[in-house]
Amino acid sequence: MVVGVLITAMEVLITVMNASITASENMITTADSRISTTEALIKALNALITTTDTLTTTTDILITATDILITATNSLLTTTDILLTASDTFLDHAYIRRKLPPSTVVLRPQRSAWSLPAYDRSP
Repeated sequence: MVVGVLITAMEVLITVMNASITASENMITTADSRISTTEALIKALNALITTTDTLTTTTDILITATDILITATNSLLTTTDILLTASDTFLDHAYIRRKLPPSTVVLRPQRSAWSLPAYDRSP
C-alpha cells in the first residue's frame, strides 16, 4: 500500500512536471511571437525615420528654391523700378522739351549708365 501511494504521488508529480513543461513551452512560443512583433515594429520605425529624413531633405530643397525665387522676384522688382524711373525721366524730359520755345538752347545732361541721349536740335 505504501508503494501504491508512492507510485500515485510520483504519477501526480510527473503530471505536474509535464504541465509545467507545457506551460514553459507556451511561454517560449509567446516570447518568440513578441520578439517577432518587436522586430517588425523596429523595421516599421526605421522606415518611418527614413521617410522623415527624406521629407526633411525635400523640405530643405523647397526652402532653398523658394529663397531663390524670392531673390529673383526682388531682382525683377528692382529692374521694374529702374525702368519706371527711366520712363518717368524720359517722359518728363520730353514734356519739358515740348513746352520750351524753339529758340531755347538745351544743355546736354551728363550721361549715366541708363540715361537717354540728349535731344539734338541740329539740322
